[in-house]
Amino acid sequence: SEQEDEELAAAVLVVLRRIDGAEAPVPALAAALKETSPHVRLAAAAALARAEPGHPALVPALQRLLERQPHFFAYAADTLAALGPRAAALAPK
Repeated sequence: SEQEDEELAAAVLVVLRRIDGAEAPVPALAAALKETSPHVRLAAAAALARAEPGHPALVPALQRLLERQPHFFAYAADTLAALGPRAAALAPK
């Protein structure tokens, strides 16, 4: 939906601001996986998947997010595809 897109765009800006001021972006992204906003968690997961796809917190965070927000799967599809076999358990049944 348009509102969902706007919330996700705002979340991307939140994540960008966090890593812009961070000495090391990967720990900042990993910390953002625990945010209360599911949109921020999704944006952080997408960025972390590109920065450090093997990060141990990534797949579990995506799993929790998609269990609670299954409609996010469409937004996360490219990230899941990029993670390949590591994300196989997250594929819709």
